[in-house]
This record gives sequence, structure tokens and C-alpha cells, in this order.
Amino acid sequence: MKSKRIISALSAILMFTASAHATTVDVYVDGQLIDTPAYNNNGTTYVPVRAVSENLGASVEWDGQSVFITSGMPSKFMLAGNPNLKTISHRGFCSAAPENTLPAFLAAKLNGFNYVECDISYTADGKIVIIHDSTIDRTSNGSGKVSDMTLDQLRQYDFGSWKSPSYAGTTIPTLEEFLSLCKKIGLMPYIELKDTEVFTVEQLQSIVNIVNRYGMLNNTTFISFSSDFLHTLKNYERTLRLGLLVNKITPENAADAASLKTGDNDVFLDACAGYVTYTDICTAIDNALPIEVWTIQTKDQALAIDPYITGATTDIANIEKILKDSVIYVD
Repeated sequence: MKSKRIISALSAILMFTASAHATTVDVYVDGQLIDTPAYNNNGTTYVPVRAVSENLGASVEWDGQSVFITSGMPSKFMLAGNPNLKTISHRGFCSAAPENTLPAFLAAKLNGFNYVECDISYTADGKIVIIHDSTIDRTSNGSGKVSDMTLDQLRQYDFGSWKSPSYAGTTIPTLEEFLSLCKKIGLMPYIELKDTEVFTVEQLQSIVNIVNRYGMLNNTTFISFSSDFLHTLKNYERTLRLGLLVNKITPENAADAASLKTGDNDVFLDACAGYVTYTDICTAIDNALPIEVWTIQTKDQALAIDPYITGATTDIANIEKILKDSVIYVD
């Protein structure tokens, strides 16, 4: 059966009395907004779906039929969505600020995020910097491989003006600067270890040591497409929170992720948002693994997140706000 989604905040439903102004909600069918007739009220256009009440017993009007909401909810209704889903700002708030820079991470916090994702690379002189690509060509006014340059050489380039003139002069941050900012403003890092990098065991251990030195070990998550990198981390520090990045969940990579468990850590699968199916969720459940997803880029993608999913990395505004409203499925 097709599911008709009425996007509605139950909390909002309970806030309004019958005499108050109606709360309007959008109607989605299979993820698509229904093209319904609209009406105008005080200059605001609404779809003709509304809910009013102060207490349980609220009435939701759908397709001209009134559905009564009780504390138990009728069997054909299911409150879904995940208002407690944690959202991770992808490379910082990169929709407004230059990705993987201190201004982007600060902007993430100012826009309501508590988690930020970043990527790291080693420089020629053994420093760890925050950057996604192996070269600086796309995100600076320079060119060349990160691993071929020293930190001092990288600091000569502008990593902000490509995004906006207001960010001119922004420099590439080090891992230490990133961690210092996170600790100061209350951000919890997701550090991606790119599988395109060649991290040695010693380099991976050094990353953990630096995070530990800033007192952030219990607040930091390490993610990677490379299970080898994650196993190295697990063997070095058994309490680390680890996420295996995958495109599509399979029994094989789920078993691989499960093998990262030590009994003292949290482990999850981090899958491509558009490819998580019911079968994938069952596979994760069979391996006692939570699922997080990457990378949400639209509101429709946010609304399609399954209730089983516990976290989402996003390029858009904090989707906790989008998902704060419960979703009522009508069969």
C-alpha cells in the first residue's frame, strides 16, 4: 500500500485549541508533495490539511475526512520520523562558508549543529591538516598535493575567497586548531580517514593521541571506507566510536563492521542515504548495528530518513529542525 505522509508536529497539534488559528501541514505521498488546492489566510498560503486541539483527542483533517488522534493512536497511524536523530554538518556548514575551515565549523555551531564532519591529511613535514581533497586546487588559490607541501607552504594560500570574498585570507586549519575550536564551542567531531590516503599505523596512532591530548576522545567519532584503518584504531584504543562508511549495506560489510566491536565501544554502519532499504536495516539489526547515513542534500531526502537511522551527515541546514515534526503515516 502506498503511504500517505501527513507532516505534522504532534507537539504543535497539542498546542492549539479549537478556537485558535489552525496549524497547517504539508501532505506527501511516496515522498512527493501533493499538488492540492490551497487557500490564503492572512497572506499565507496553506494546503487544506490542518489540525487543531489543546489536548489528546486532536482532529486531523485529511482529504475531507476527519481522523481522531488518541493517546494510543489508531492502528492505521504510526508516528514516525526521528526527532532525536543527530545531524552532522558535512565539512562544516559548507553551504555558507568554505568547507573544512574554522569559519565553516563555527557556522555549523551557530546554525544549531552539535556534530561536525571533517577530513584530514598529512603534510610533507608531518603536520595534520583539515582538507577533503588530496590537492589544494579546488579549495584554494594555489595548486599542488597536500602531501608534497609543508604546513608553512600551505599557509601561504587563501582557502576562503573561492567561496566568498568575505572569507578571503582564510587559511587551512590544523587538526589541533580544529579540536581546540570544537572543545571551546561544544562541537563533537566526526573525523573521516579517507581511504584514498596512505595512513601508516604510526600516523593513525598519532591522530588518536592528538585527539586524546585535547580531551576529546570520548566525544569524537572516526569514520572511514577503509576497515583496515578502523581496525588499526580499534586495536590501539578499544573505546573509540567507529563508523564503517559504505555505499550499500551488505551482509559482508555489516559483518566487517561488527568485527570492530570491542565490548567497550560504539560501532555503526554509515551508508549512502539513497540506498538504505528494509533489507539493509534487517541486515544491520542482525549484526546489532545502528545505521547512520551520508550525505543529505535536500528536504525530501531528510523526510525519507527511516526511523531506524540514528544519524545523518548533511550539506543543508540542520535537519533536526526539519524532522522535529513527527510524521504520521496514513495507510
